[in-house]
Amino acid sequence: MSSAMPLRLLKERPFLMGLLLRIAIMILLPLLMDDGIFLQGVKYTDIDYDIFTDAARYAALGQSPFKRHTYRYTPFLALILSFGSDIEGAESNNILWWWKKERYFGKLLFCIADALCGLVILKLRKNARKGREVESQQAGKLSVEMQDALWWLYNPLPINICTRGSAESFVVLLSVLGTVATATMKVETKAWLWGKAAVAGIIHGLAIHAKLYPVVYTASFMAYFAYQEIDRGNHTSTISKFETSESDEIDSKRDTDSFPWLEPLRLLRLIKAWIFRLLTPSPILFLIMSMTTFGVLTYLAVYFYGQEAMEEGLLYHFSRVDHRHNYSGTWYWIYLAR
Repeated sequence: MSSAMPLRLLKERPFLMGLLLRIAIMILLPLLMDDGIFLQGVKYTDIDYDIFTDAARYAALGQSPFKRHTYRYTPFLALILSFGSDIEGAESNNILWWWKKERYFGKLLFCIADALCGLVILKLRKNARKGREVESQQAGKLSVEMQDALWWLYNPLPINICTRGSAESFVVLLSVLGTVATATMKVETKAWLWGKAAVAGIIHGLAIHAKLYPVVYTASFMAYFAYQEIDRGNHTSTISKFETSESDEIDSKRDTDSFPWLEPLRLLRLIKAWIFRLLTPSPILFLIMSMTTFGVLTYLAVYFYGQEAMEEGLLYHFSRVDHRHNYSGTWYWIYLAR
């Protein structure tokens, strides 16, 4: 029975076990590797975490985090991490305050954010199975619940990223929360749909400010809200006007789910339909709230920390040529050129 207990906990308490696993790795591996006990010269902690903690010290002193060379993130991240800065060291000898040391504070926040991402994924996958025929509780040797947990909570890749001190889990959490705000709230009325679009837009704007790349999800969110808007029943007839033609009876015999790559007229009607869909109130409200939130946060960053916040935290990412941290399709040519 005792040997089955850990396996049962892994299955029944995936969020708790995933979080404890992250905290254990966050503490033990840096002790072994960063302190030179095991594999001397090989550090477990990401260099970015050293940049975060240095910038947090400047923020704790009331100075600009951009004084730390190569700090190219939102200044508000440094402000959050400044609560764990060691500039005073008042609790450094109290074991109860271990989590507030800068060596652990930021990593602990990143691990919690990462585990919350996993919890959200669990809920989404569970909701996706509702209404369908209940699958067998066992798929091979793994239960459905364990398979869900393996997507993120027990996945070694996100575990490694957050325990090394990368802030990516913050950005992922914001993006996932935006997805949850759009996908899980039931729409009862038009006003409720617009409220949902506004909330999702605020979260999405926050995610874009935290790191620029979630901007690529904007069109997908807008398309989702456009679809929801049409489901409310106000725009169906106008959409149909663009998508179908009375004289085109062949369309009824055609597979309407296929994309009309080789049918220019049908493709043009589809483009017109989607232009109209994206100009309905919900997607427009989502876009306005996203841009407003992003703009306000960026303005506050520049207001408090000067033009450097704009140049280092935002504009730099349009021109960076760091081939080791660049997901551009041209990274290899950048590497060869340098």
